[in-house]
Amino acid sequence: MPFCPVHRIEFAEGVTHCSENGCNAELVAELPEEEVLEFIDVYECYEVAEAELIVSLLKDAGHEALYRDTISHAFPMTMGAHGAKRILVVKNAREEAAKLIEQARADEVISKEGHLTA
Repeated sequence: MPFCPVHRIEFAEGVTHCSENGCNAELVAELPEEEVLEFIDVYECYEVAEAELIVSLLKDAGHEALYRDTISHAFPMTMGAHGAKRILVVKNAREEAAKLIEQARADEVISKEGHLTA
C-alpha cells in the first residue's frame, strides 16, 4: 500500500498522490523511520504567558521548543514549584537556548523570576 510521506497515512492501491488537504505529495511504498527528538528542561518559570513567550523566542531562533505544566490536576496548586512551567528544548540545543533566554532576561523581555535548570 502507498503512503504519504508528509501526513504519514496509507492510501489504497493505485493512488499515486496524497489528496489530504491539497498536499499532492507523491506517495511512497514505505515510510522512513521517524526521527525521535530527545527534549530536556532548560528553564523554569511560573506564568503561562511567559512560558509561551520563551517558547516563541526559541522557535523564532530556529529551535524546537515546548513547555510543560507541572500542575497536578489531582491536587491543583499553582504556587512555587507546584505551578512551574518547564521550558524544554532538543538536547543538543540546550546551551544555545540557555544563552538566548539569559539575553532575554538581561534585555528585560522576560522577567527574572524564573531560572535555568541544571
